[in-house]
Amino acid sequence: MNSSSPSSDPSMMVHYFSCGGFAPDGSNSGQWTDEGFDAAIADLEEARDEVAAQAACAKAHARLVDNPPWLYIVHDLNPRAMTRRVQGFVSPKSWFVDPTSVDLRRRAAPARRLGRAGSRAQRPDKRQRAKT
Repeated sequence: MNSSSPSSDPSMMVHYFSCGGFAPDGSNSGQWTDEGFDAAIADLEEARDEVAAQAACAKAHARLVDNPPWLYIVHDLNPRAMTRRVQGFVSPKSWFVDPTSVDLRRRAAPARRLGRAGSRAQRPDKRQRAKT
């Protein structure tokens, strides 16, 4: 589930931030208004070529940054591989991870401790420990 607001998507910008999107018609429940933003969205809707559309979208996005409708807080919950045992994990450039390439190596068996002569170190049994 991804509950973030993709403010880089023009349709989501209109849905969340245009003055025509006041609740109940949209999700602009805070009734945020910015004339520059609405003018940029109007330019975007009328754009007939890629360059004009990108310029209008950039202007609308800049208004969201310069006059933010809310406080943007990032609480990143993206998965991370935090051990060398994880093999094949690629940190995502989006919200989605492909788990089919991930593998977890088994832990190596712990090394046994050796005594001075090369044999297994002997631990005193309970009776010997109780005497000391």
